[in-house]
Amino acid sequence: DTAGKPDPSRLCFRFDATMQWGGGDACLIEQLCYRIGYPSHGWPEVEGTPAEAAKAAAPAPWRYYTGEASEFGHDLPELFAVRDVVLLLKAFLTPQAKDLPPPARWHVSAAAPKWSVSPDGILIAWAFERPLQCTSKNEASSGGFFSKMAGYFSGGSATPRAPPSAADPSALARVAIATEEDVLHLKELPDFGGRVSEMEAEYLLQVLTAPYLRLPLLLRFFCPQHRVSCLAEVRVQEVLDAALFEPGAWRPPPAPASPLSA
Repeated sequence: DTAGKPDPSRLCFRFDATMQWGGGDACLIEQLCYRIGYPSHGWPEVEGTPAEAAKAAAPAPWRYYTGEASEFGHDLPELFAVRDVVLLLKAFLTPQAKDLPPPARWHVSAAAPKWSVSPDGILIAWAFERPLQCTSKNEASSGGFFSKMAGYFSGGSATPRAPPSAADPSALARVAIATEEDVLHLKELPDFGGRVSEMEAEYLLQVLTAPYLRLPLLLRFFCPQHRVSCLAEVRVQEVLDAALFEPGAWRPPPAPASPLSA
């Protein structure tokens, strides 16, 4: 643990980041082999035979992980259960609906992942008659979040399973907005059905860039009587509703500071 952040190379079941064999999964299998007494080369069925030397020269420890070395699974069935649960959870959280299995009358057996490894060391989990993807290919491609969000509005890319937040200034302006300065460079501002002026629309976008602080600023903005009519616009209602009630990123309380003097 460095500066309170875990080392990604020591984390297990990172299917949403990479399916490449190694990292925490390889360390886990290595430690379990040492603890239980399995050969680290991944070929327990040839242990103690003349063929073991040849197999040890080309170790394949992932055979324990995929279940190809079935003896390992009999001794540690809970490992395979946790592996599959984490895989399915992350696979069903994919941001693109096209990466999910198509609706069909599936049997329970179709949901049980069948594991293998490609020649270049990529883990493959086959379920629902297809390899499961834990990350959308569009998310992994170049262009970033904002280009894909622009595609969502223009119809140029696959529709995400959940649209952007109604309180996201980038979604409202259809341009990437990260800070207040980005709002100043906008050539076109949302008019919210003509209910707000350009100055008010610019202020709203700037306020939405400040998490937490935007809550009292938005309520204060809509308090004056002459702005209550703005709430007749559906998009303005959605902005206020999302800013007030959508869950945001949780930030733990800071550690208490040590006293400087007593």
